[in-house]
Amino acid sequence: MLAAIAIPSANSFGADAALFSGAVQQPGMHRGDDGGRLAAALLAARPAPDAFLPATLFARQSARLAQVRLKAGVLHDLQTLSEGGDDALSQLSERLARWVEDMPVTGRVPLSADPRLMQLQPRWNPPIQAGDSVRLFQRPSTIQVVGAVAEHCTLPHRPLRSALDYVKDCAATTFADADTVLVIQVDGTVQTLGAAAWNRADPQPVSPGGVVLVPFAPKYIRSVDAEFNADLAALIATQAATP
Repeated sequence: MLAAIAIPSANSFGADAALFSGAVQQPGMHRGDDGGRLAAALLAARPAPDAFLPATLFARQSARLAQVRLKAGVLHDLQTLSEGGDDALSQLSERLARWVEDMPVTGRVPLSADPRLMQLQPRWNPPIQAGDSVRLFQRPSTIQVVGAVAEHCTLPHRPLRSALDYVKDCAATTFADADTVLVIQVDGTVQTLGAAAWNRADPQPVSPGGVVLVPFAPKYIRSVDAEFNADLAALIATQAATP
């Protein structure tokens, strides 16, 4: 879910047009309707027949600053974890920091990318702002398991397979939280699932291109930032899908 993408400068856009790329039949700049809303521009771009709409990356210049701060905060927390005196925790934190460092700041904001449904629900059909861009993707075929694991895993996506079953295929470290996992669906939705016997969630499928985050146990992050796992999940949710 970490494909690097270039976000063009806001100066290259009109205030009522967005740049479309990826799995569309008419890439380039497209304008919204009379109210400047996005659905009409998406229809004009003509999503390709094999476009996987839940993976659509709607990027907005105004969202970038908050994401720069979020990324900086996650990196700071990982640096603090790496200085805690435990060699194994330091190695894990440093590996995660290198991974996070490579994440582009996309400016991604949530979007329900079915243009017809967007037109029916104006709150899902935002007015276009200068600098907006939309990239569509083909349906991914894998999911990732990341976080407090020995190595990040890329696994074949299997419809209806539970997130907790994917975790079994990727070795957790002693720093992992045994009680929860976080699922970042390909549309950017973040879900928290109970993973222990006492709080086990119902089976939760992972969308193609989704990410399962094995979080750090609270005792390791409490003195650093109790919100670290949630912040890392939020940052992952801003990333583009990988095949």
